[in-house]
Amino acid sequence: MKSIVSFFKLALTFFTLFCVCLIGGLWAEVDTMDEKITAYEFLMGSRPGNPIVAVESANRVVVQLPDSTRETVSPDPYELQALRKPMKPVGRVTICKTEARSERESRINKDVVAQMTGRDIQIEMGETSFTFELVSDRDLKDVYVALFLYHANNPADQTIKFGNVGDLGPGDFVRREIAFPNTTVTEGMQYRFEFFCNGSPLEMYMLPDVAMNPASHSLQIPWSVRLNCYLNHGRDAKRDAHPRPWKMGIKAIDLEGYKARGANDMKIKIRVKTDGSVELLEGDTRMTGQEVEDLRQDVSHWEFFPELKKGKPEDKLVAAPLKL
Repeated sequence: MKSIVSFFKLALTFFTLFCVCLIGGLWAEVDTMDEKITAYEFLMGSRPGNPIVAVESANRVVVQLPDSTRETVSPDPYELQALRKPMKPVGRVTICKTEARSERESRINKDVVAQMTGRDIQIEMGETSFTFELVSDRDLKDVYVALFLYHANNPADQTIKFGNVGDLGPGDFVRREIAFPNTTVTEGMQYRFEFFCNGSPLEMYMLPDVAMNPASHSLQIPWSVRLNCYLNHGRDAKRDAHPRPWKMGIKAIDLEGYKARGANDMKIKIRVKTDGSVELLEGDTRMTGQEVEDLRQDVSHWEFFPELKKGKPEDKLVAAPLKL
């Protein structure tokens, strides 16, 4: 039992230091939205141009005219300008998963020219679609995505397509499929994407980069999504890992009454289950029966990344001396 106790003290200490270091270090920026990020302003037409402020579909965008009115137009790639500049983001989105599909087919088409010349013309047709699993940190209306397509050896020569994502709510896990007609990703092409709302960019995070980052609570990622990411990566890497606390809190128990009797810590035993939930097995011997029941209620709301053995989650008994 001594080894279990010492491990959990070490784990809690490490977790506390981990939080402090991250909040003051490399991951600190995840906790709040940046004042400025480098993004794109899209303009339609000749300078000063008409900025794109919304997207209705892959072939229809809304531009802001000089007189502050709006007009829906079909993007002309030859008139589209993408100006890279520092911009203020209006929200944050975590990309949990992406799936892509690109289909291409050749057809024989007799158009007017072909009929005049008596020759058939072969044209390329196709469609590319992206499916995004997303979580927003706040209410966002009419979100859209810009898809950049380019060849690896010539990234400056890029094609830009737009797709409507729709409304996103804080903490809502959504799956959206966006089709880009007359678009194919051929061999040697690469792509990237950026998300926008009302002409302003969104900060983007990839789930594996923030799933276990203590500074990322404000991204509103559901616990189930974080846990699945942890389990999937652990399974793929066949990792071994000890339980790691994510959410702990004491609300139901009367701590002041307990400490008034001279206690400055709380020696308890818990079970961390494979699904990340926690069960109180034993309360401190200095607790009253009511205090144990109140603590049991608190512990039932705790969330842990569970024990992993070669990538498989296992139940873990832990003796936890908690400093008050």
